Amino acid sequence: MRNRRLAAISILSLVFVWSYANDTPEQRLEQANTAYQAQQYSAAIEQYESLVTDGYRSAELYYNLANSYYRQGQLGRAVLFYERTLLIAPRDTDAKYNLAVVRSQLQDKAVPLPPFFLAQWWNNFSLLMPSGAWSALSIVLLWLGVAGLIAWLLALTRRQKKLGFVLGVVMLSLSGLLLLVSAHRLALEKNSARAVVLEAAIMLYSAPDVQSQPIREIHEGITLQLLDKIGDWHKVALPTGEQGWLPDTAFEKI
Repeated sequence: MRNRRLAAISILSLVFVWSYANDTPEQRLEQANTAYQAQQYSAAIEQYESLVTDGYRSAELYYNLANSYYRQGQLGRAVLFYERTLLIAPRDTDAKYNLAVVRSQLQDKAVPLPPFFLAQWWNNFSLLMPSGAWSALSIVLLWLGVAGLIAWLLALTRRQKKLGFVLGVVMLSLSGLLLLVSAHRLALEKNSARAVVLEAAIMLYSAPDVQSQPIREIHEGITLQLLDKIGDWHKVALPTGEQGWLPDTAFEKI
């Protein structure tokens, strides 16, 4: 009787695993959301992370995973996934607010240096739309530019030729600019050159070697700018502008 019962349990487990594996990402996300709403945060994290591992990306996934980590007291990972949320949905006010709340609870209260205004403007502009939308708009402007040049070649009057030439040049120039914006946005989506410290405490070194001069101790949740890489070490900049070296195991890229 016991063997039969164990066999039945094994079969039910296999059926559950098979069913879960064959669910769509949206269905799996809904199951994880249900676990979160039931305050089963560990189970929710496990299901959300399985979607991340499988390559599924969405602002909802990252936001809910950040909330789950926050509920579990894992502030570093909460910061990481709120930041990833904002890469996809930069105007998400809930993610911005929650990120500010988490950062107020971090041990390191680093005041960031103000960014160069042109670089900040360029980043903010590229974040207005996803890279695919910028690319589509660039293609539309490209065809308008081509149409303008065709009008310049075929127009019968001088005024029409002039209008077609100006339209073609302006549209082609804007198309090239938006293509650059799309490439920049895609680069931010794939590699923002930023990372979040996940170790509870880690020493920042003056060189890529634990035997080098220690600079200072930093803590979980602080955001870094990645500057250079040698072997398993990264040169990083803190929000204050201070620079040093950390091993790859201390942080995770946004």
